[in-house]
Amino acid sequence: MKMGWKIKNQADNLCCQVLKGKYGRGYDWRRSICAMNLDSILWKEIDRVWPEIQKRQRRCINDGRFTLFWSDIWGGRDSPLSGSSLVEIDEEASQLTVAEFCGPDGTWDIGRLSTLLPDGEVRWLLSEVPPSGGRGADRICWSGSTNGCFSVKDAYRGLTCSVNTGGGPWKRIWRIDVPERIRLFVWQVVHNKLLTRSYCSKWNGGSSSCHACQGVAEDCLHVLRDCRHAMALWRDLVKPSLLMDFLQGGLRDWWRNGDLHNCDHRRISAPAVVVKSFLAEITDVPDVLGSSDRTRRSEEILVSWEKPDSGWVKVNSDGAVKLAIGSAGCGAIIRDEHGAWVGGVIRALGRCSVLKAECWGALEGLRLAKDLNCRRVVLESDSKTLVDGVIHVDIPGAEFSSLFCEIRCLLRGFDEFRVQHRWRQANLCADFLADMGVRCSGVRDVLAGPPPELSNLMIADVAGTSMPRLVHL
Repeated sequence: MKMGWKIKNQADNLCCQVLKGKYGRGYDWRRSICAMNLDSILWKEIDRVWPEIQKRQRRCINDGRFTLFWSDIWGGRDSPLSGSSLVEIDEEASQLTVAEFCGPDGTWDIGRLSTLLPDGEVRWLLSEVPPSGGRGADRICWSGSTNGCFSVKDAYRGLTCSVNTGGGPWKRIWRIDVPERIRLFVWQVVHNKLLTRSYCSKWNGGSSSCHACQGVAEDCLHVLRDCRHAMALWRDLVKPSLLMDFLQGGLRDWWRNGDLHNCDHRRISAPAVVVKSFLAEITDVPDVLGSSDRTRRSEEILVSWEKPDSGWVKVNSDGAVKLAIGSAGCGAIIRDEHGAWVGGVIRALGRCSVLKAECWGALEGLRLAKDLNCRRVVLESDSKTLVDGVIHVDIPGAEFSSLFCEIRCLLRGFDEFRVQHRWRQANLCADFLADMGVRCSGVRDVLAGPPPELSNLMIADVAGTSMPRLVHL
């Protein structure tokens, strides 16, 4: 699967070029491949897992010219839009790209889309950035990770998420607070992979009988419970009233216990004492390591809004999601070096995540700053994830890729810019506008002046009023 993903996403890779030259056969590798009987085992395996790769890829919209609107999975969706269409999608319509559903002004053609999709899907489209040629070509990303990059771990999780494990205790095993070697031992027990005589006899031809209980096969359950040496241990550890039930059931129902050997593999004379002392040591380990002091310390600090430098403007943005009404909104306010109002904008969004609403707030604030011919801009948000994503140029997944790309493109259009994080208590004006955005009747509303309810918050910011904030050390 890893090589299959490289074929789709790394066209310049030498190995991918060799495979394409040998097995390409004129196919569009973005859509399908084909393996024949005489092809190599590697290519046949890639062809076998290709449907799974297709299922887990997501398309990040940039210019929208290479992503099919109906059949591809794009944006933050988990399924194609064709499943939500109000009309039948014929072969010609299925080849329409995302860019073809935008109007002449570069925004979504809501009038046309309203006749093709239900209201819920149209509201979702309102939270997606329309395609733009300035962001470059569309790209693909992996759906199982937060940054859109493929990893074997995410691929394995995706392939096994639908597998019925029969209620096996896999998560419990790896969360046991014991040394790693014990967790591994328990995992081997549940998988029936201990190197017992019965297991080893399959390849070495030796006897499968227990050396202490002649004539009885030495499997995992026998070693851990039914052997006469193990039985002596459990008689001392298990209450007599519970012993009968304890000795019943198969291996899956009896996975917590194990046999004991000392370092030179000689039988321990008093196993119950050893087990009890070992359990006492394990119980004391958290205190020895100081785990009782694992609680994070916190401290209360005072935070306040700060004016930008002379010749700069500050864009404070925020997003809001109201689960009760299934809607979201965003807002941004622009102020000059004196804290005076320069501009403000609110926007109603459809259903979306909190981070997407935060991204929209930053995007709308920067768009307004550009329209107002601001040249030096400070973008300030209370979302640390948003700020880190913009500063460190992380590669986000399909849901946020277009927004991050658009934000970076706008920032590069200013003479100078800075992006910084600010605690929510110092971002109350933008928070107020984001709540207004949720209740906004239109899609986007540029405010001519500050709303009356916002004036007191702006005065408090200019005066340097501080608010308490509890931060972790």
